[in-house]
Amino acid sequence: MRTSLFVAAAAMSIATALPAAAQDNPTIVVTGKSLADTERDLRACIARHCPPDEEIAATLAHAENQFVAGKYKDSRTTLLAGIGRNKRYAHDYPIPVSDLLRANARVASHLGESEAYRVGMIDSLDAMRAGLSPDDPRILVQRVEIADTLASYGRIESAQSGYEAVQRDAKRLGYTRVEAFAMLRGAWLWTMLAKQDWARYGNRAKRALDALAAREEPEFRPFAGAARVLRAQLASSQGDQHAFDGLIADYIHMPPVTRPVLLYSEPIDLGDLPPDRGAPAIFTDAKDAPQTNVNNRLTGMGSDDQWIDVIFWIKPDGTTSDIEIARRGPKQVAYWERPVLQSIASRRYVPLAMDPSDPGLMRVERYTLTASYTHGSSEVTGTRLRNRELAPRVEMLDLSAEPVRDSGKGK
Repeated sequence: MRTSLFVAAAAMSIATALPAAAQDNPTIVVTGKSLADTERDLRACIARHCPPDEEIAATLAHAENQFVAGKYKDSRTTLLAGIGRNKRYAHDYPIPVSDLLRANARVASHLGESEAYRVGMIDSLDAMRAGLSPDDPRILVQRVEIADTLASYGRIESAQSGYEAVQRDAKRLGYTRVEAFAMLRGAWLWTMLAKQDWARYGNRAKRALDALAAREEPEFRPFAGAARVLRAQLASSQGDQHAFDGLIADYIHMPPVTRPVLLYSEPIDLGDLPPDRGAPAIFTDAKDAPQTNVNNRLTGMGSDDQWIDVIFWIKPDGTTSDIEIARRGPKQVAYWERPVLQSIASRRYVPLAMDPSDPGLMRVERYTLTASYTHGSSEVTGTRLRNRELAPRVEMLDLSAEPVRDSGKGK
């Protein structure tokens, strides 16, 4: 039994941020069937006019199978059809409909459909609002996800405004963990920006990290610990050789958890475009010299080709180990795999509540090399047709088992 990966993609964030009362009665999607089986189940469900939540579960199960098989476009077709049949039921089934819309947005991001990703995440929030109380903490967490979406596409000020608005609302409503979660996301963004441009973002990052690290409430403790890790990383990037002194003690005294709670990860660094604005640096290699037409090289991005599944272990002390690539897409090129593995190796999680001799928790994650579509630019092919941007990026979806939020039927 495994939760739907599309729902599980946000599960760690949800569980980290939500009060316990909002995590009861999780909806589980049973997978592990063949593509033919999940397709047959979905068709049978539609034929007998099964309830919307059951049909959405069948839709997510089949779309998940298609995605895992590398059939991204087929997966999105399945999800769009499910949205067409069930979006109108958001008032009575806000969480299932929201999960369906979020799943479509996430697959769109792997296909390079950036605008569909942004709009889909907003639609997912609207579905929640249609059937949940305005003060429901899940709405606040979804707003954090939307801010994350804005940040991923460079809309920094809008993203930070989103994080700050959630902090204010969470504080007003007494959702301390949601407040801490939004603070951490905002501090993390300033930190990543400060590493690139210290003069512009360094002071903002320090203020955000200091404010979070200073919070002493029990529910803030994991987030304050994460802020101390980020603060040390930031200081180290500026040449402080003693930045990590004392952090080991923080890890040891951090309350253990039974599920992964990520504290820190280096971003995936694909490198810069070369001066002649030819192929992305990850494609330049003696074995695979850049071709003449840049757009031809980017065509496979976000399709059924450029993806890898990575298996690794989270050890009881919160570090990662035994990182390896389990599967590759049919036309996968190896030049962007190393930055992914390096990023996973840099991760630090809250220590796990298990014996130090235990191997830990195994994780499986799907990574896709993609590039957003752009309109009205002749930069790539000399035309105004829709083309891929030259700068690639990597999208990730967690294929591991995670608990999910409740069904959300009614208010």
